[in-house]
Amino acid sequence: MLFSRTKVRDSTGFTLCGDYLDLRAAHETVHNIVNNSPVLTSQRHLDLNEFTLGLAYDIRKAYEQQREIINLDGADDKQVTYYGVDVAFPYFILQLAALRWACAFTVINRNQQSILYALEWAVESAMNDFDATVSSEIVERLSAFGNMLQSQNIDSIENEIDACWIQKKKRRFPELLELLVNLTTPSGIREIIERTKAKTDNNK
Repeated sequence: MLFSRTKVRDSTGFTLCGDYLDLRAAHETVHNIVNNSPVLTSQRHLDLNEFTLGLAYDIRKAYEQQREIINLDGADDKQVTYYGVDVAFPYFILQLAALRWACAFTVINRNQQSILYALEWAVESAMNDFDATVSSEIVERLSAFGNMLQSQNIDSIENEIDACWIQKKKRRFPELLELLVNLTTPSGIREIIERTKAKTDNNK
């Protein structure tokens, strides 16, 4: 079982949790989709390939017990051990969007499909803890985000996430939707590139 845990007043992201087998299966599913999708393995999309594999890296760190270890009470008062890793909302959502887009060009089985749904539910339930309306709008646009990612500058996207979400001190969760739209639309990414260029020129 994959599930999420959130922290009060910290809307940066959530903790993706699961037992060893479920996390291992999720890791293998992400790798399988990325490595077998003709679009993500093309020369044109190598940056998006690496960006998406970042999700597999985070999941692997979890089941290798290099992040969080969570002990919860199970049946008969026996403790059940889960493993977790902190992920930022924008990264996780766009990585899932890229996987959904890639699935349109490759064949996945029902088990892999169910794992993708489990990952999507993990982030959706985490977002629901902050704002269910915003969460619903983001989930509805997941496929659209994936379709637009293919033509974007991944370095610029990562820089913008860091500046406008990770490092931002006064962050409001509803701003997440606006950020994701800006990151995946041509006009939004142009503005991001222009801002980045202006900052670079000012630092010279």
